[in-house]
Amino acid sequence: MRRLLTSVLVSVSLVVIFTSPPGKNALATPAPKPAPAAAKAANPVSRSENSDARLVVNTAYDLLGSNYVYGSAGPSNFDCSGFTRYVYKKIGYDLPHLASGQYDHGVKVSRNQLAPGDLLFFSYYGRPGIDHVGIYVGNGTFIHASSSKKKVVATSMNDSYYVENYKGATRLIR
Repeated sequence: MRRLLTSVLVSVSLVVIFTSPPGKNALATPAPKPAPAAAKAANPVSRSENSDARLVVNTAYDLLGSNYVYGSAGPSNFDCSGFTRYVYKKIGYDLPHLASGQYDHGVKVSRNQLAPGDLLFFSYYGRPGIDHVGIYVGNGTFIHASSSKKKVVATSMNDSYYVENYKGATRLIR
C-alpha cells in the first residue's frame, strides 16, 4: 500500500511539473516578497556610484604606461593637460589643452574634500602659477602624464615634490 501511494504521488508530481508553463514550477514554494525599498535620499548619487567619475578613473588607469610626449593629447601619447583633456572628453567635457586653462573649469575643492575624478593642479619647483595637472583616483593617489618619468604614472599626493607644489583642485563631475 505504501509503495502504491508513493507511486501515485510521484506520478501526480510529474504531471504537475511537466504541464506547468515554462519557467514555472507549480510545486515550488513561492519566493517571499522582497522587503520594501528604502526611500531614496534627496541628495544626489554619491560619487562612488557616479558612472562618469567611474569612467574617468577607469580610463586614467587604462592609460597607465602610455608615453609622455609634449604637446600630445592621445590616444597613445600624452602631455599632462592632453591626458586630462583626453580622459574627460570620454564623458563629454571639452577641456583646453593647457593646465592653467583647465584650472578655470569646474568648482574649486579643498584637499580634504577630494573625490575620485577631481583634477589636481601643481606648479613646477615652487614657481607661481599652474604648470601641471593630474586626475585624483582616490586613496591619496593621482594619475598624470609625467615629463620626468616619460609616461603616464600613478603617484602619491604625499610625494614631497607634489606636496610642495600643490596649487589646488577642481571638480567637474558633481
